[in-house]
Amino acid sequence: MKNYNKIVKIDGYIKNQNIRLRNMRIAISLKMSLVAVPLTMLLVFFSVLILSTPSPEKWERSQITYSDISREYFIRHRSSYMLNTTDEGRFVLPLSTKEIEELTQQLEPGKQYSIVYTKNLFTKITKSLSYGDCEFISLDDSVFEWKSERKGLFIFIVVMLFLIIVGSTLIYMFWCKKEREQILKIKSKIDERLSKKTKR
Repeated sequence: MKNYNKIVKIDGYIKNQNIRLRNMRIAISLKMSLVAVPLTMLLVFFSVLILSTPSPEKWERSQITYSDISREYFIRHRSSYMLNTTDEGRFVLPLSTKEIEELTQQLEPGKQYSIVYTKNLFTKITKSLSYGDCEFISLDDSVFEWKSERKGLFIFIVVMLFLIIVGSTLIYMFWCKKEREQILKIKSKIDERLSKKTKR
């Protein structure tokens, strides 16, 4: 019996069919990646963003001299409120507009306050702000929110993986139907060719 590998190497027809086979598989991969790649990138981005925030035990404490609060606008009109200081830079205030209005009325420029903050990949985020026994931003609430974000991330990962699997499967079953049929035909032709060669 002739060696199959040897036949494949020297048979030009089988070589061409293998090239077609490879092209069909690449086409399928590209179509499936249209769903899998963006969702995977989104999953990685949010996972890194949340997991990059240190645990409450590693949050930093400092004394700041309050200057004012400003609003920064980002892409697509998204904005964040920033706590500006004269000595420690700027800190994101994760508060609503109503809460910011109340905080602005309570804080006094030039006065020192105690702050607990953390850092992510981009900035410093306020986790607690206080003066003596008066707590303007609750540390306990921030810790609870941190724990909730971690639980939410687990749910997000499960949902995204489900969407990636289901989306890729649907693309493979329906959008790649033509390529799958072509692959079966090509394999059949290769098998038929090999069968004829080995009978000689």
